Amino acid sequence: MIYYIVVLLFLGLSVAIGRRAGCHYLCWMAPFMILGRKLRNLTRWPALHLVAMPERCTQCGRCVATCPMSLPVSDLVQRGDMEHDECILCGNCVDTCPHDSIRYRFSSG
Repeated sequence: MIYYIVVLLFLGLSVAIGRRAGCHYLCWMAPFMILGRKLRNLTRWPALHLVAMPERCTQCGRCVATCPMSLPVSDLVQRGDMEHDECILCGNCVDTCPHDSIRYRFSSG
């Protein structure tokens, strides 16, 4: 019974609000991910993050289409700052970009 309630809750949110509504509003891991990223940025600990090269971007939109969190990846690339609280570092945008305008980097801050 609980299983069906959870499924209906996530399905109802998706229908009412849109794609990935459960991830955006119900995920119990999201606060930990957001706080962890803020702490990392504050202390400038070395970590894996995304780096954008806006000069290579042609704004084809493939990165936006493949982002499982429905983030405006193309806008982030154009801004040159890939920091977003809801980014889960899945790498779909890195894999689909035909011009290598998004890359992983392991460094501080």
